[in-house]
Amino acid sequence: MITFQIGLQLFSIRQMAEKDLHETLRRVKALGYDGVELAGLYGHDPEEVKKWLDDIGLECISAHVPWKDLSEKTGETLDMYQKLGCRYVAIPSIKEDYRSREGMEKLASQAVPVAEACRERGMTLLYHNHAFEYEKDENGDSLLSTLQTAREELGAQLDLGWVLAAGEDPEEEIKKYEGRVPLLHMKDVETTDPVHFCPVGKGLLPVRALMRAAYQAETKWLIVEQDNEEPTTWNDVEYSIVFLKDQRFE
Repeated sequence: MITFQIGLQLFSIRQMAEKDLHETLRRVKALGYDGVELAGLYGHDPEEVKKWLDDIGLECISAHVPWKDLSEKTGETLDMYQKLGCRYVAIPSIKEDYRSREGMEKLASQAVPVAEACRERGMTLLYHNHAFEYEKDENGDSLLSTLQTAREELGAQLDLGWVLAAGEDPEEEIKKYEGRVPLLHMKDVETTDPVHFCPVGKGLLPVRALMRAAYQAETKWLIVEQDNEEPTTWNDVEYSIVFLKDQRFE
């Protein structure tokens, strides 16, 4: 039986987390999630959040951390997330001045000491994509391909909803990064132009085929994310976990 650990990116329910992070974590666990991916601590100390996670029984899978913090305050930033038990840290996005072939090559070079600092702490540095990374340069290469082929130290956190929104095949992308994509963002989309996200299983993602590809690519975690401007509901969060857990196959 092929199964995955399933997590939730807390940015999906940021309004709830801002109001009461402890209660939000408790409800996430009650719905059946195995872990969470952080996008900030909502004003709480890492020691406090770590205790809540341990008491509730949720794993702190990873964290989305601004590149400025990772590159300028590397040790301090990574030490905080190490205290929380994070095994992965992801660059969530980048500024406009990196969004070119030269910019991506620069980022890849700058990421080397950060990736090394992660390894020293038992962590792995990943890059999380949006759609713009699939824009082609003058050689026909995507920005994401430029980044990922420049340095093997940097892993990939493919966001499958944004891959689809960019007009690419998410299954082929998973296969391309086999062995380098420990975490996947299971982000489903109702429409790609304009982009509008929805609970996993209600949109255009071929979820079952992607789960098979993820298994072959040695992916460890499937992370649900839904980041529309309007608040994600608890019903949405529940639908996604139930749908994913129902996808059982040999």
